[in-house]
Amino acid sequence: MSHFALSVIGASLLSLLSGLAIADQPSSARDITADHGGIVVNGNVAGSVGLTPVQLKELMVEYARQESAAIQRVEALSKQLGVTEAALGGFFKTLEQNDVPPEQLAVRLSEIARDRKKLLAELAIFRGEDDPDVARLSADAESALLANRNEDARRLLTEAKAANIAAADRLSRAMNTHKRRAAEKAAALGNLANSEIDYPRAAAAFTEAAALCPSDDALLRPDYLNSAAAAEYRAGRYPAAVPLLTEALAIREKALGPDHPDTALSLNNLGYLYRAQGKLADAAPLYTRALAIREKALGSDHPDTALSLNNLAYLYRAQGKLADAAPLYTRALAITEKAFGPDHPATALSLNNLAELYRAQGKLADAAPLHTRALAIREKALGPDHPDTASSLNNLAGLYRAQGKLDAAAPLYTRALAIREKALGPDHPTTRIILGNLAVLRQEQGRIEDAAALFADAEVRKARWEAASSRP
Repeated sequence: MSHFALSVIGASLLSLLSGLAIADQPSSARDITADHGGIVVNGNVAGSVGLTPVQLKELMVEYARQESAAIQRVEALSKQLGVTEAALGGFFKTLEQNDVPPEQLAVRLSEIARDRKKLLAELAIFRGEDDPDVARLSADAESALLANRNEDARRLLTEAKAANIAAADRLSRAMNTHKRRAAEKAAALGNLANSEIDYPRAAAAFTEAAALCPSDDALLRPDYLNSAAAAEYRAGRYPAAVPLLTEALAIREKALGPDHPDTALSLNNLGYLYRAQGKLADAAPLYTRALAIREKALGSDHPDTALSLNNLAYLYRAQGKLADAAPLYTRALAITEKAFGPDHPATALSLNNLAELYRAQGKLADAAPLHTRALAIREKALGPDHPDTASSLNNLAGLYRAQGKLDAAAPLYTRALAIREKALGPDHPTTRIILGNLAVLRQEQGRIEDAAALFADAEVRKARWEAASSRP
């Protein structure tokens, strides 16, 4: 912490300055100067003017009358103090206008001269300004000060300051533009890593993109945070995704308000992540709030509202609240089919979800046509090797198992496993789920050795995944 130091100027200061003994000074001067203290700035105390207070006061009066002798003495004093004669004349006016007591004139004059020289030294530095407008204004301010045109100097310095601020704003905008472009490049690297199924690298790239976002574009950061969280999720590193989505939600809630659709999106994403971790109690209020926002802001028949209905219904199903889930799934399917058509992947998702609810309720005959239709849509719209196609294959195989059609389920599980291994890797959690399902099927078929080998394989893959996920 910076501080001011106090320095006591001795009793003989003014007598030394004037070259006279204390006995030659008025008693009032001796009394006042006997213990003069002042604030020292940069270690300097006011210097000498070589005049007693009375002499200095007389000089000021005579100079104001432009007496020739006074003019000569002021010229000599200006050289002594290192300032121009015009400046010294201006100092006299300043002292007069501020009613400085006679006994303080010498000290104040010395201080003013010192401050003016410091100011001129600073202005000399300003000549090297990069901005030509600022350099010109600073040079003009220096000339005005040398001529003791203080008001002109003040105006020019004010303009120079404004020019500096404007230049800083331009540089700031340029810097933000480059930071934004750097963030975009980092995001492109993230998308490249995603295309290579290198989700850890993608997560790192999107996290860097979020860090590079300029402060004047606050809503770009949550987009990249969401992308980073999605990559962490796809990498199976669920805990790493939580702080990313939590921050994205906080940013959007602050910038857009608690009832904005983008806030609902963040609520939905965080709820989905909690659900994937089995934290159903944490997910429930997020899903409920997201649905309420979307219904109010977007309407009861909006596709995003259908998505929230689907997610909340899924949560109810996971909690065993099947009766609560049913009307939400049914409503979501109606909205989606109306919005996108009967052959859209979004419709396939709603069909799949309602079918899974029917299966959980034991309504296997009702579930079968929905799963079959969902698989057909996905194979046609997304392709036979898409991860969502694998999900439909896995779910239809599960229905066949529930119906006792074990031989019909086996090739579906096998195909789904091959798709997931290719798309997400052999050790990914969702790949291991299908592997576990196939192992249970082999056990149900009585193929105990095959089942044991699959279970053992699943454990090896899990260990590999956990080891890889723990590495920085």
